[in-house]
Amino acid sequence: MDYFIMKTDRRLRLLPQIQFSKEGIGTNVMKQSIAYVKEYTGRCIDYPDYLEKPYPLIADKYRKILQKYQQDMDLQRVMLIEKESGKQTPYCLICPAEIVCADSSQSQYDKKGNVQEFVLDVEKTEGRKIFMAKDFNREVVVRLDIAESIYGRQGDNYLTHVDIGILVEHYEVIDFSSISLTEVISKAIADAELLMEQGKYDSAFDRIHTAFHGYLRKVLDNKQVGYEESDTLSQLYTKLHTEVSANIGSTEIAELVKKSLRSASGVIAAINEMRNRHSLSHPNDDLLQKREAEFAIKLVKDMSDYINSII
Repeated sequence: MDYFIMKTDRRLRLLPQIQFSKEGIGTNVMKQSIAYVKEYTGRCIDYPDYLEKPYPLIADKYRKILQKYQQDMDLQRVMLIEKESGKQTPYCLICPAEIVCADSSQSQYDKKGNVQEFVLDVEKTEGRKIFMAKDFNREVVVRLDIAESIYGRQGDNYLTHVDIGILVEHYEVIDFSSISLTEVISKAIADAELLMEQGKYDSAFDRIHTAFHGYLRKVLDNKQVGYEESDTLSQLYTKLHTEVSANIGSTEIAELVKKSLRSASGVIAAINEMRNRHSLSHPNDDLLQKREAEFAIKLVKDMSDYINSII
């Protein structure tokens, strides 16, 4: 899912200079319903559909759209008034949640720690569709679905005079190169990596399951342990763990390792069930969400790394 920064169109010549009352400064700004606009003799003020300063304001006609997508966001109708002419223009003051959301490993900073190139860590957004990037100049960020709704056609209205610039986002690509033992496994991993790069962990999970299934088979082949073609992930792991446990000593620590291997059977069974009943591998209705799918992929990663270390 893409994310975008909302900015006022810089091509407009004369934006409204808004003056909230003194009581409206700070935490009480959401209580304001009226703000006055500085007037210029003989000049016409441009009223764009989105204003960044002094607070984020969007044309009131889009208020219902914002309420639909982010129901817990504070919204306040504000009438911008030109005292002399009497002109009134309705806006909606928006107060999205402020989130520290930079990917510190990918973003670039200057010597003072200021962000020069911002890369979004999607996990930190917690699924919010509109928010304020606290660590990136408090920019208002919107997700693709809300950007399309407010930027596209809404009845007879278009959202005009606003720049919506794409925001770079980064997704973790979990490394499974250590289990790439056959061409089929390598192909499944390559497909999964491509999907993870796009943040599609739910789709990647099915390919990782395929790779892990092939990996367990190959390990059993190398150890000359027999199995059935129809064996599930859990059945393959049980045969492998039985073989591995037999070669572990009888010290106290070794016994703990054996216990851990037995306990891991439950994790394997859960991974298998998630794939069969909650992934795109079958026509399931109740699908894994991105966060849960990423967690499941990391479980497979941890299991495969551990198996590699003991075989």
